[in-house]
Amino acid sequence: MIQAKHPSGAGLIGLLILYLFIFLKPFNRDRSFNNNFDYFMEFYRIIFIVFYVSVILILLIRMFVKPFTIYLTQDSINVRGRMVKATDVKEIRVQVGRFGSLVGITPVGKRVTPIALCFRVMGDEVQAIGQITEWASMNHIKLSHRQIRKWL
Repeated sequence: MIQAKHPSGAGLIGLLILYLFIFLKPFNRDRSFNNNFDYFMEFYRIIFIVFYVSVILILLIRMFVKPFTIYLTQDSINVRGRMVKATDVKEIRVQVGRFGSLVGITPVGKRVTPIALCFRVMGDEVQAIGQITEWASMNHIKLSHRQIRKWL
């Protein structure tokens, strides 16, 4: 039993806020919207602003969601109610960073770790990573200490 939280996404939030400031700046203040291109560019800008604000809100909400529990059994791992069998796991990646240890479970046939199988370890990180390492070696799963490629 391991306590975990969603990945923080703090770096991505900072990058999205930077992009948001770029898109908040009007393209050209002298435009009088005389042609369709001006309307298109303004519409495009508004769509991106809405997209970036919604992604930032989703990431902020995920940062403050209460911790969840991960259960390790003999031949499977349960992450947020999703049971993943050991035969379906290609690799487990562990990334140690500023905000704690990040663990990603990459399924067979995937190159990018699904966000549902990515979590940040809470509490005693050494013990939790030790349990995950032991489970991976017991089930002959590759464990690597590399950067986790994930969406959001």
